[in-house]
Formats: sequence, structure tokens, C-alpha cells
Amino acid sequence: MHIELGDDRRDNTIGIGTVALHRESRSLVRLKDVMFILCLKKNLIVVVFLEDHGYDVIFGKGNEFLRHIAT
Repeated sequence: MHIELGDDRRDNTIGIGTVALHRESRSLVRLKDVMFILCLKKNLIVVVFLEDHGYDVIFGKGNEFLRHIAT
């Protein structure tokens, strides 16, 4: 699978797997089907991806909040 980047370059995904993220509240968020792309220097999480995995993402006053819909 390949990804098209903002500067029209294309790169292949190295793998797809599960990532565990530690939130400030020390709770753990696990995201499945995450792509690893070698050429990216920063980790990117797309808001739509979080919403598709059952999370609400709220932005306000320079902060962001992540809440699982079931809670």
C-alpha cells in the first residue's frame, strides 16, 4: 500500500498494527490498523480515524480533549 504525501511524493507503508498511547490522565488508548510510514518524521493521528474508532475529539481554547463515546 502506498501513501501520497502533501508534496506529491509517494511512500510505501512499512506495516500496519496496533499502537498504544498514554494520555495525560494515565489511561491507555489503543488504536488498531495504524500505518507506519518510514519517511514521516512526526507521528500523525487523523481526527476522522479517532472518530471511526469510537472517540469524540473536542478542540477549544488551545486544548484538545479525547473521550471514548462509551464513557
